Amino acid sequence: MEKKPRSLEPPDVKDYLVKGDRFTKWKEHPKVRNVFNMDFPDSNHLAKALTIVSGPDTVNLTYHNFFAYKDKIVQNWADDILAIAYNTLRNNSCRQVFLDKAFVRISLQTNKDGKIPVKNVYKMFPADKKRVESALASANLPKGKASFT
Repeated sequence: MEKKPRSLEPPDVKDYLVKGDRFTKWKEHPKVRNVFNMDFPDSNHLAKALTIVSGPDTVNLTYHNFFAYKDKIVQNWADDILAIAYNTLRNNSCRQVFLDKAFVRISLQTNKDGKIPVKNVYKMFPADKKRVESALASANLPKGKASFT
């Protein structure tokens, strides 16, 4: 028995969303109301919802709403998203980490003789050509683009 590969189908966009209305009308979605028990006063449907607000500035905002069946799942999502957003090590690494990354990147670009073309060093730091040139000169390395280090 052959199994057909499952493919993702594009979602059906409701007319009121196409026209530009921003918010989903809950009364038009009885399945969502039933899943989250929204008709009952002791419903905790807000604990099962996660809203991510993003945008280029504080005026043009986009709201992304996510719903889960259990509130612990939403809490895990929120913890993971905040861990990514507030990762201080990613944003404030020490200089040695960036130098190690640059060294690995440059050392992988060797030619057949095992030498690194100087033009690759210039390409790696395109905004600071004068600094690269002065650094190569202070290290007594060739600084012409056609030469090799």
